[in-house]
Amino acid sequence: MSRARSLSSLAVGSLIEYSKRGTSPESLQAQRYVRGPVKKNQAVTYKDGRRALVAEDIASIVARLSREANESARDVIDLLGDSDTTLVPVPSSKALETFAVPNRATAAIADQLAHEGFGGGARYHLRRIRTLPKSAYLSKATERPDVDFQAKTLGLPEHAPAPARVCLIDDVVTTGTTLMGCALKLRERYPDLEIVAFSVARTVQGDIDSRIVVPKVETVSFYPDGRYCRRR
Repeated sequence: MSRARSLSSLAVGSLIEYSKRGTSPESLQAQRYVRGPVKKNQAVTYKDGRRALVAEDIASIVARLSREANESARDVIDLLGDSDTTLVPVPSSKALETFAVPNRATAAIADQLAHEGFGGGARYHLRRIRTLPKSAYLSKATERPDVDFQAKTLGLPEHAPAPARVCLIDDVVTTGTTLMGCALKLRERYPDLEIVAFSVARTVQGDIDSRIVVPKVETVSFYPDGRYCRRR
């Protein structure tokens, strides 16, 4: 039986469709972008030879979509909020000694989004105090860290000012269990805090057969057992 939680669902906006095993040209393009620049905080090379940090590229995509006033993009961009929203990078799976840079990739994305005027600034409210096992090394899905385990591996700075609203910043969302663990950890300290999330990419099943930039807002909620999450 699942227990009552301080947060039952989480709105998550994302930009890019990412098929881990797809073989179409679009799927392969998304794989190269996510597995290289996004996950490793690398530079992007454009067709004309120009190079830019991936965080700058992502922020420029968000800015372009904002100017185009596309409805689905607007729903995603609204989650980033304005001056009352703190952008909080999701920490990497590796335990760190300090809150300085919890995850170079997500921290760079959060900083660049704030630089472009989205949200009210980035703050490193979360860090990993216990290393998570890599999903690739686990033989069964049920061996993966559940929401409570995720939350227990996270720490908060002792004297951080209470944010008015938080948008968690992640690189890739699959089930949303990591994001929910982060959100619940923040709710432990700030019970009334409004929390939403933004991820650069979301995993999809099968091939991508058209464009890879498809902004979308989904809801992350719990499975009936209350341990893991699903994205719908």
